[in-house]
This record gives sequence, C-alpha cells and structure tokens, in this order.
Amino acid sequence: MVKDFGISRYRLAIYCDDIKLLNVIKSSIVKLLSFYESIIISGHTLSLIQYI
Repeated sequence: MVKDFGISRYRLAIYCDDIKLLNVIKSSIVKLLSFYESIIISGHTLSLIQYI
C-alpha cells in the first residue's frame, strides 16, 4: 500500500514538473512572439518614416 502511494506520489511529482516545463516553454514562446511582433512593428514604423 505504502509502495503504491510512493509510486503515485513520484508520478505526481513528474506530472507537476512536466506542467512547470510546459508553462516555461509557453511563456518563452509568448515572449519570443511579442519580441518578433515588436521588431515587425518597429520595422513597419521605420519603413513608414522612410516613405514620409
């Protein structure tokens, strides 16, 4: 009984680590996307300034 609980607790810890990892990956992707968006926006602004 205790053994099974230990295994399930171990699996739960792995599951929590996976969730943390997924959140880290998700937040880094969001940061990258916003970074690229700001680059694209600044590029558009530069091209607009050049046209003016």
